[in-house]
Amino acid sequence: MVYLIYKEEICYGYYLSLNCYIVRSTYEDGKFTAELKLTSENYMADENGTCTNYEKGSAITIYACKSDGTCKEVGNNWYNENVTLEIRYPDGSTFQEENATYEWKTNQGINYDTATVATNVAENNAITLPYTVNVTYLKDAENVIATVSKNVKIDMQPPEILETIIKDEATWTNTEKEITIRVTDYNGSGVYGIYVGDKDCSSLTIEDFEKLNDNKYITTKNNGTYNVCLRDNAGNQSAGGLIIGMLKMSI
Repeated sequence: MVYLIYKEEICYGYYLSLNCYIVRSTYEDGKFTAELKLTSENYMADENGTCTNYEKGSAITIYACKSDGTCKEVGNNWYNENVTLEIRYPDGSTFQEENATYEWKTNQGINYDTATVATNVAENNAITLPYTVNVTYLKDAENVIATVSKNVKIDMQPPEILETIIKDEATWTNTEKEITIRVTDYNGSGVYGIYVGDKDCSSLTIEDFEKLNDNKYITTKNNGTYNVCLRDNAGNQSAGGLIIGMLKMSI
């Protein structure tokens, strides 16, 4: 059996049309027979000879599943825990090709041949892990190799307070004092927001945080004690918070 690929270039004014014809030629009983293969049969031309583009990896994608059972396609988002990676079709349905083999590659010198892979990032670390997987399976008696690459971003390190500055801390006043708080998430997902108040940090939800556009927060407060709590874009929240002591003020 011989496959012949014919390409026909037809010019229409300033436009160039590239047509593809995939012909299967079979020798049987002393003669050749030829058959045009169509896209519906998983080849690369339709009945009009129009080319169809096949991009390697377009048939599969990578999903990340968290410990709560939720699974989403890996994109530009961050995870605050280790996840299990699995192959799915682009519409999110389960990959069900029989006799499929898997070849996962990482930049850590570790390869896997399993259908799923669990990340193994240590606590208090933030890292971007590039994964490439080649999946080989049979489709209509033909070997298909699909490839997809994704960056899996895991941040398990809570943001931290670098510095708290109370303006004119040593002087007495009968008005509010200005407080500047500098924060960082180092190489992680970035600081999402800050909370300064009397709630315990562990009880806060994302709605309690005031979003930060940079790593500096300026506010004014009356005499009192306040918890300073941070949240990053991966969902990590500072565990304890900083207590700002009694502000020196005149009565």
